[in-house]
Amino acid sequence: MNTKINELADAVEYRGMSRSGIRRIFGEETYRAVCDLIQARRDATPAPEQTDEELPPSCFCEDCGQVEVESDGDRCERCQRRHVALTWIDATEAACRELCERHGWDMDSTGGGFNTMSRYYTISRMVETDEYGMETADSFKLRISDHGSCYCTEDISLAMEPSGDDHTMETFERRLTR
Repeated sequence: MNTKINELADAVEYRGMSRSGIRRIFGEETYRAVCDLIQARRDATPAPEQTDEELPPSCFCEDCGQVEVESDGDRCERCQRRHVALTWIDATEAACRELCERHGWDMDSTGGGFNTMSRYYTISRMVETDEYGMETADSFKLRISDHGSCYCTEDISLAMEPSGDDHTMETFERRLTR
């Protein structure tokens, strides 16, 4: 058996290294080999004797690898919330891009919040050419985030958990069609 795979499996089982960290650093093939080895070890280990009291979980969060969770492959509460939010943000971004393409707009990323899960975009299109051949652009700012708008510096803010200053996808599409 590959020594590196054994060392990585030990790191997951005994030192709390995350499986997703292995996937990120070493790639899918190594990740699969480590998962297979861990499963083979578990299959070869006899089940512990049952007692009247519940045995504590011994699995760690697949994302952070630091917090114990109820079963293998689960995320801790913090990582699960982050995963749900990132999934929502990615899906919302994809829907916005599709709407922009459908209505003839460009969607360019202008960055994201360093300490937050906010992503910012400039939505723009060329609308007319004047008598000198100069094009006039129409543009606005879009924010997609897991939380409500704090500073209200964007024109449209789509939030997973909206506050009073956020908008809906319908508002975003109406802005694209005016």
